Amino acid sequence: GLFLLQEWALPPQFWLTGSLRWDYNRLRAEDFFLSDGDDSGGRRYRNLSPSLGISYEWRPAQFLYANYSYSFETPALSELSANPEGGGFNTSLNPQRAYNTEAGGKGQLSGGWSYQLAAFYIALQQELQPYELPGQPGRVFFRNAGRSERLGIEAALQWESRSPWSANASYTYSHFQYRDYQLSGADFSGNFLPGIPEHQAWAALSYDYSRQGSLTVEGRYLSEIFANDANTAAADDYLLLGLRASQSWQWGSWRGQLFGGVNNLLDASYQANVRLNAFGGRYFEPGQARNYYIGVSVKIGGDKASEKDHL
Repeated sequence: GLFLLQEWALPPQFWLTGSLRWDYNRLRAEDFFLSDGDDSGGRRYRNLSPSLGISYEWRPAQFLYANYSYSFETPALSELSANPEGGGFNTSLNPQRAYNTEAGGKGQLSGGWSYQLAAFYIALQQELQPYELPGQPGRVFFRNAGRSERLGIEAALQWESRSPWSANASYTYSHFQYRDYQLSGADFSGNFLPGIPEHQAWAALSYDYSRQGSLTVEGRYLSEIFANDANTAAADDYLLLGLRASQSWQWGSWRGQLFGGVNNLLDASYQANVRLNAFGGRYFEPGQARNYYIGVSVKIGGDKASEKDHL
């Protein structure tokens, strides 16, 4: 890969960034198990990826920005070698290409507040998607999914002050849809991409009850998640709450921290993992019920080589 990055300062308070990357990828697998034939093979990919961005400091420590870029993602070796036709590389699998546009703002505010806000649009071609086959349970294969588009908003807010309290929050809106996708006579155009919730939110509130001790409560919300390209199966939305505490100490050259907490405080039922396009309706892997943990970390002196961690 060859990469060129150039930045220009344009008065007043403007910055322009441009980059150009050229990639050459040569992937090859050599087969030594020849009793069923020689499945050795390889693929080669070449691509030129440009990007351009501009930012403007409209107030001290506050910026507006806009970016455009083109990205290129080759299939991984594990994706290429998962060949539904047998051994060797899956020669029908093509690289994923994306055209990305983003605009937003970020900065520092008075009172210890900071923020980030961004809106994005991504047009994808040949999106790589996993699936399973009836005759080969447990194996995951990959295919290209025509054209899709991703429209979203990301927001984050952080508050830190001289008081014992601090807070963080983030939210993501993801409207991801197939625009042109036909498969085995089925038309999935207009369906939502599986595995991605439309709404995600996270928040945490921390209290330092001493100079070396803290208590944090955090919550995470995920909306409904589709499990297949046809959008006929979905995991329900859920809210998880957690509580954790820590206490640090020092005795001579020994430093340590005692920590513990509770996960899934409300004992909610939820799906911890969604297997995309799984065969036989085996899409969901349930999450843990309410559970507890405790641990201790001990460090001896300042030499990293002598640090010891115990759980």
